[in-house]
Amino acid sequence: MDNMRAVTWKLSKECDIYMFQVTTSSKRTLNRALKELGGTPAGRGYDPKNDNIIAILQREFKDKQSLLEFAKGLSFSLIEVSLRTGKERVINVKRHKR
Repeated sequence: MDNMRAVTWKLSKECDIYMFQVTTSSKRTLNRALKELGGTPAGRGYDPKNDNIIAILQREFKDKQSLLEFAKGLSFSLIEVSLRTGKERVINVKRHKR
């Protein structure tokens, strides 16, 4: 999906609830991503500087492994932000076989 950024982070160390933030300029792209992610809507916003729509979802998983399996089935890149350090990494990278 073009021109879209999807980020996730764990809500706290005690539970396996993850927040997903999707930022895009296209409403159609946003709706496709929200449908694919599922979960409970937690907030919406608008960035007038970049003309982007922002949506925040909340979803619970059994454990970290079930999140990774879910992310591998997505059609777009999902970036995880570390709760402790704030570093970002793509968790569903498609690796090429040699």
